[in-house]
Amino acid sequence: KKKSFMIAAALVLALGGISGCDRLRPFTEQELVQRAKNFEIAGDNKSAVIELKNALQKNPNNVEARWLLGEIYIRTGQASEAEKELLKARQLGLNPASITAQLAQALLLQGKYDQALEATRLPNEQLSNTNQARLLFVRGEALLGLNRVADGCSEYKQSLQVDQRYVPPYWGMAKCALMDKSKQQAYAYLEKALQLDDN
Repeated sequence: KKKSFMIAAALVLALGGISGCDRLRPFTEQELVQRAKNFEIAGDNKSAVIELKNALQKNPNNVEARWLLGEIYIRTGQASEAEKELLKARQLGLNPASITAQLAQALLLQGKYDQALEATRLPNEQLSNTNQARLLFVRGEALLGLNRVADGCSEYKQSLQVDQRYVPPYWGMAKCALMDKSKQQAYAYLEKALQLDDN
């Protein structure tokens, strides 16, 4: 019995060791990027950034990791870091059209309104409806930042025409309604936004 117990214990330890080794094995850069995406989906931006930085340590020229890092930095308000990563991704060969809206938003968050508008002038025929709507929204925000209210409100309206399920321009239109002293219309835009995304 003692011998059988020792054999069983040895097997358990061996299996545990194998499992532990698997957990400790180094991930490839592709695996690290995928782990970052999983963390991002789960709302854990901090862990996603760590995994992307680990991927970039393995390969500083990983365009997807640079792009994802830039996107997360925009969401977390780290605008200058976002700009740096997006420009690096573009330098490494990422199609400029695919990051037009993101780069413009990174500039916008830094108060670089003129530069944000300039960034949106890149060709954008290849953009999805959502990215076109995002780009138009960014233009609206930049124009409002430059006190060009009528032009900014026009861009918000175009953004909604392109993609009615993209939430931010509803906030923009609510601001325009308030500036036009139409509180009821502003509430209507905000209620629509909340129907689409209660956050």
